[in-house]
Amino acid sequence: MLILTANGKFLYNYSIDSYLPKPLADCKIAYIITAATKMDETGEVEKARLRDHIRRYKGKMNELKYDYTEIDIAGLSEQELKTTLSKYDVVLVE
Repeated sequence: MLILTANGKFLYNYSIDSYLPKPLADCKIAYIITAATKMDETGEVEKARLRDHIRRYKGKMNELKYDYTEIDIAGLSEQELKTTLSKYDVVLVE
């Protein structure tokens, strides 16, 4: 199943469970942070904003006791990416 969202606010919206095969609290989440860590042309202000954004989402996921792993996918081959992501129920991309 693939659910596309405009942001990570679905993490706190418990109605998302009705669309998932199991409750979000029971899912393993791959939290892809590559975009926030590999920005070349963005200024420091934007990087700081993204770091704060990630900190907020991590804080909320910790508060809700979600099972998540931060993953930087830069440099992974297609096969490595498939293998890595196949271990998760939800992929949250920043």
